[in-house]
Amino acid sequence: MKNVPCHGTGALILYATTAAVVLAILVVGLWPFRFHPPNNVSWIVTRNGIHFGAHGSVVSSDPFRVPDVEATSPCSLEVWLAPEFSSASSTILEFSTPSNLEQFQLIQSLGDLFVNKERVDRHWRREAKHIAIVSLFQQDRSVFVSISGDSGGTSVFIDGALRRRSNEFVLNCELLTGTLILANSPIRYAPWQGNISALAIYRGSLDAAMIGRHYRAFLSGTAIDRADQKNALAIYDFSERGGRLIRDQTQAEPDLTIPGWYSILYPPFLTPAWKEFAPTRWYVTDLAINIAGFVAPGFFICATLISLRGPKRSVGLATIAGLSLSLTIEVLQAYIPMRNSGTTDLITNTLGAGIGAALYAYGFRHRTTFKNR
Repeated sequence: MKNVPCHGTGALILYATTAAVVLAILVVGLWPFRFHPPNNVSWIVTRNGIHFGAHGSVVSSDPFRVPDVEATSPCSLEVWLAPEFSSASSTILEFSTPSNLEQFQLIQSLGDLFVNKERVDRHWRREAKHIAIVSLFQQDRSVFVSISGDSGGTSVFIDGALRRRSNEFVLNCELLTGTLILANSPIRYAPWQGNISALAIYRGSLDAAMIGRHYRAFLSGTAIDRADQKNALAIYDFSERGGRLIRDQTQAEPDLTIPGWYSILYPPFLTPAWKEFAPTRWYVTDLAINIAGFVAPGFFICATLISLRGPKRSVGLATIAGLSLSLTIEVLQAYIPMRNSGTTDLITNTLGAGIGAALYAYGFRHRTTFKNR
């Protein structure tokens, strides 16, 4: 039996339903439609420091650089911070270069601190190492973290006391080069919430006595001893208490800027599926949701196509329409900082649209066969 495109009230209801389903998928895929959300960073009024809200970040105005002769020499870093939550997993601090996007990181994972580094050799092979400080963070409690590199490894001090030593993790000055990002990842939506009140970078190692002096100085709001400042590459005491610049007190390294808008430095664009893979229950659940979410669009688009032009190639065209809809969402998501653009969703959404189209075509074929009897 040759199919005759249908008209009338039933067809209008079908077309309106299809349009509503497609629009709903666009809304869900692109919510919250904030391509340029405000940067949620504010100055602490009562003392030195800045507060990072739900999505805020600070970025260096220029890349950090060290002379080539010092690149492999030990360096040290200190930061005084207070997380707003002890149940968060996000990026506190990161140094990023175009060739090594996640070069050096401080990560909060629930109550734990991870000091991460990643090295990329000339063959683009990646080697990652980390130091974990467990059960460190408590909500709104300040901690002074000192990470001291030396030729034999790296030591992590908390509030002036040695907490962890690693002979495999070497913190050199090269790791602390590139663009500095505070409270955000350069490649994904991973905002950290809390306060940062001091940040300093030093060439060479810091001994326990020196770290103790720095801790007491930051705690009391006084300047670091001049003798200790000689080895400082940069000191940010966040004493401006206003404006959009945080200045390096040594005047050797770039200012830190508070952008007006929140953004990702290197936003992902159609990340390959194999890079998004994770052997977790959450990943499998996400796959199932993305497949199921596009069954309805595939179903109604196929119904509309059959209504307009008959069943020939309608399943294939509906699947292509689902692919096009998903591709539109993924491309636009690259410009929304709170969303991720990846090909995994593209594959699963297209599969879901194909399943929905096949279900309608199967039902249509059987209904037509029944009517012809």
